[in-house]
Amino acid sequence: MTRKSQDFFAHEIKSGQTEPGTRYSITFRSVSRWNVNSTCLVGDSNTGPLHFGTDKRRTFGETMPGQRFWAPKIDSIEPPVCCAYKNVVIMCGTNDVRQPDVNGPHDIEVIYNLYHTKLTEIRKLNPRCKIYVCPVLPTKCYRINQGALHFNSLIFTKLVRGDLGVQYVRGFNDFLDEDGSGLLSKNLSKQFDRHSRPDLLHLNLSGIRKLAGFIKQTVLGRYQGAAGDRNRRRLPTNYVNGRPYSSVAGSSGPTGDPARDGT
Repeated sequence: MTRKSQDFFAHEIKSGQTEPGTRYSITFRSVSRWNVNSTCLVGDSNTGPLHFGTDKRRTFGETMPGQRFWAPKIDSIEPPVCCAYKNVVIMCGTNDVRQPDVNGPHDIEVIYNLYHTKLTEIRKLNPRCKIYVCPVLPTKCYRINQGALHFNSLIFTKLVRGDLGVQYVRGFNDFLDEDGSGLLSKNLSKQFDRHSRPDLLHLNLSGIRKLAGFIKQTVLGRYQGAAGDRNRRRLPTNYVNGRPYSSVAGSSGPTGDPARDGT
């Protein structure tokens, strides 16, 4: 039986259920100590360049095993894929709030309600996991940002304070431009897409590296604070497992093509 099946079936043979002479095969498996950090990452195109693996420079590394699932919009989040993981990280919502028919707070609240429903399903399927949500990133469009800000306010005031046990990935204020405009930082985002059109949404390599660092710091922060690691020296916030954020993401990035990247 697979690990995922253990969330749905009780593996037990009660006394009297077996016939004389019946033989059963028992398989023992070894579970890595890093399984405590197993992570399911569900996200849009800005998570596309994030990779799981053992390469210390181009992936999250062996201390954070997992798998990434693509979800360009909230309605494409598939809760069953989150089964069996210790951590679930969701980064989705930009493509929902930027739709032209989203015109005000009521529309944003409808989007949030769907988001809450998806997270509720994840919690039912995987009641023991840690759920982390990423706030919607700022963009270079004031209209989209108005919707993103309202959506994020619902995350902070309702979702995180609710009964689902949801936490949020910290550090996203660093994606704001230093000029105080409230727009996505020019230093952390692409200027143009591959068709030479202004790119309002996508992070560049520096932004992807910072995003990877925030996610990994959030997930591993729980493990580093465990009782078994109380003597471990606390790492500075701009380092993850002794390595700077810049070495957590690969060199590839979103294409900037909405049709291919989903944003």
